[in-house]
Amino acid sequence: MLPELSGWDVVSLVAKLCWYFGVIAATGGTLSVWLLDDQRRRALYWSLFYSLAGALLGFHGVIFYFLSQVGAASGSGPTGMLNWSMIRFYLNLGVGETSLLRMAVLLLLILGQVAGIAYLGRLSKPPGQAFFRLFYRLNAAAILLLLLSFQATGHVAPLSLGARIAIVLHVLCVALWLGSLLPLWRATRVYEPGQVQQIMSRFSSRASILVVVLLAAAVLLLTRLLESPAELFNSAYGLALLIKALLVALMLALAALNRWWLVPLLDKPGGILLLRRSISLETGVGLLVLLVTVFLSTVIGPASHA
Repeated sequence: MLPELSGWDVVSLVAKLCWYFGVIAATGGTLSVWLLDDQRRRALYWSLFYSLAGALLGFHGVIFYFLSQVGAASGSGPTGMLNWSMIRFYLNLGVGETSLLRMAVLLLLILGQVAGIAYLGRLSKPPGQAFFRLFYRLNAAAILLLLLSFQATGHVAPLSLGARIAIVLHVLCVALWLGSLLPLWRATRVYEPGQVQQIMSRFSSRASILVVVLLAAAVLLLTRLLESPAELFNSAYGLALLIKALLVALMLALAALNRWWLVPLLDKPGGILLLRRSISLETGVGLLVLLVTVFLSTVIGPASHA
């Protein structure tokens, strides 16, 4: 039932995975400035480098995904990626226009993080509020443009406006959730248990809304992408969706475990180690969710898009 992967499929999968990681890390780096609520230069440096790493990874992922599409179409092996006539042709298609937009936005995001790091290096004290206002506005605008690009490609591109809004909200919630895991894990290593409790509580107080929006958007997308509920059980696409749903349910269970059981135990011996291990496990499951998502969006599709 599962399709056989070609070499170009594998290249596309890896490139798209890098692009997804990039969006998640860029979002997580921006979120961590607020989440950690720490104006110490070391913490700010870390958040900016986290966002910068994501933008760089995403930039290269977009390039190689586009070139993999060119190479697959040219049919002349790895050198086909550099077929200039085919590149010009693909640049005039939706995948080319979207790739150029993503590259431009990611390049601006890269330059913004580099400028922020250089600015912090010239300061002898923590930056003022003007720095944070500019940082949030520029990063939020860039991330919004990146998120909007998701509705222009893939299986949702020909769907209704409601479905395309749903995919943007869905990706935003995923990026905020997965992007927060590394900052939260780092917090368990560099902060005192009382500070970690505050950070976890700050995130958890908003996480409920995030989960509701994520699940509502996912349900709406399912009703638009699947022709019938039976497709969940009799197609490769449906089975992959079920696997993804089970993994997300496991992540939700781990998140609930963190919030309701492990965070209250932080002041107990070994409590912070248990929380760190739980966040590590949640991160690992999140990586599996991403792998399934990339497989769904790259290799297989719903019957209505066959």
